[in-house]
Amino acid sequence: MIISVLMPAWQAADTVEAAARDILEQRWTAAEPAVELEVELIVVTQGDDPDTVEAVQRIDDPRLRLLHQEEPGLARALERGRAAATGEWIARMDADDRCAPTRLERQLAHAARTGAEVVPCRVEPFPRGREAFCAWQNSLVTHEEMEAERFIEVPWFHATALFRAEALQRVGGWREGLHLEDYDLVLRLFEAGVRQEKLPEALYRWRVHDAQATAAWPIQRIREQKARALRLPPDAYVAGRGRSLAEWAARLSLPAFELDAALSAPLPPGYPVLVLGSPQARARLRQRLADRPHRFIA
Repeated sequence: MIISVLMPAWQAADTVEAAARDILEQRWTAAEPAVELEVELIVVTQGDDPDTVEAVQRIDDPRLRLLHQEEPGLARALERGRAAATGEWIARMDADDRCAPTRLERQLAHAARTGAEVVPCRVEPFPRGREAFCAWQNSLVTHEEMEAERFIEVPWFHATALFRAEALQRVGGWREGLHLEDYDLVLRLFEAGVRQEKLPEALYRWRVHDAQATAAWPIQRIREQKARALRLPPDAYVAGRGRSLAEWAARLSLPAFELDAALSAPLPPGYPVLVLGSPQARARLRQRLADRPHRFIA
């Protein structure tokens, strides 16, 4: 069985070799694996970036394939790599991150245990930063937990994922447009009913730095993306507090209901779309609404 690993590389001359070797040095530790496992690494360099190309070319391994596209773009690079992939499974890896030597074996085993077609894993940020975000993501493990929280933020880290190639094909792979490519894919996978189960082990190290593309996306774009993906019943309304409540009610063209500070007042009839930035507040209201349809989006 072949696992194709897609690694877009842009201005990554200082880090791409270590990231690539983490994939090429994956270990298969089972004494008698059910199938013979192989890795192919497809690195897609982008734009005018000769230093990154040169760094990749220094890696002497027949399992590595180097592709190039003139115009930078994450979705375009991933689709270029996916078109060249031969594996039954497709994994992701960013060119400035690191991963454990048994990452792919552990994820594949988790897919077999759970029947999932998408298996991300927990993530560890380094050298420091985004700890609260990673702690929230890492707390969501099962398909049901991630699906319930998918409109809060992306519930698994894109570059950690192992996908069944056929599942990616069913949803059309990665798309370009006015959206975050990873969040767009996650939302479409859930909408298509693709089973997603996170491996509850931190086998991926995410390099946190100021230049990351995700950090540069305006909050309004993210809200627009959520609004496009929501499927709300006619009796929906937005419940929350303060400025976020007003902004979301306007964005979704829905009535607004102001929650009291103690979150104890009864909510009106209908389908509440809840806007609460505090995880503790979300947990309290989720408990109150356990027997009632609702959705959290912030």
